[in-house]
Amino acid sequence: MSAAPPSTLVILYPGCIPFEVILAADLLASDHPKLRVAVATPDGGDHRSDAGFRTRADLAWDAIDPTAHPVVLIPGGDPYEVMGGTTIDEKLRALEGAGAILGAICAGPVVLAKAGLLRGRRFTHGYGDAHREQLAPHWEGATFTDAAVERDGPIITAKAQAFAEFAATVFVAAGGNPEAAERKRAFYADGAPTPAAQR
Repeated sequence: MSAAPPSTLVILYPGCIPFEVILAADLLASDHPKLRVAVATPDGGDHRSDAGFRTRADLAWDAIDPTAHPVVLIPGGDPYEVMGGTTIDEKLRALEGAGAILGAICAGPVVLAKAGLLRGRRFTHGYGDAHREQLAPHWEGATFTDAAVERDGPIITAKAQAFAEFAATVFVAAGGNPEAAERKRAFYADGAPTPAAQR
């Protein structure tokens, strides 16, 4: 039996906001390198958003194969329930060690920080001043830039409102065509018309 082809891994958790990474996942799936999506949840059960939308899961966090996912996407939301366990920390470190691109948006970077993956790196996030003191221990050893999107090696972080720029940056980091990335970014972020043949 042949192994499944590589896929973009979307990590969902209770309280997350999946839409923040959907454009990035769609761009990776529709253009080179054509990475289909695999969704991982804590227990492998379907994810149900606070609004009631249901997303079918493909695997549980403990079943993640670090060699099978060249790109990982972590949405924001409320990662409170992620902060108490270690399974996702271990898997994220293994994915980073295997060479994966790790993209996290809005509150998602705190999940990377908890795994120790932001130390010595530049990053951004979507938290406001009200959370600054509470979250300070997580950012120890990292440099917050307040940029809309920040890339430091294989780590890409972004503010929520920069979801289109985040998608384009992840796509290019994964080997996608920069011109195709800019067309998509402009279409979704600026409302620039994009001919169907170029999408």
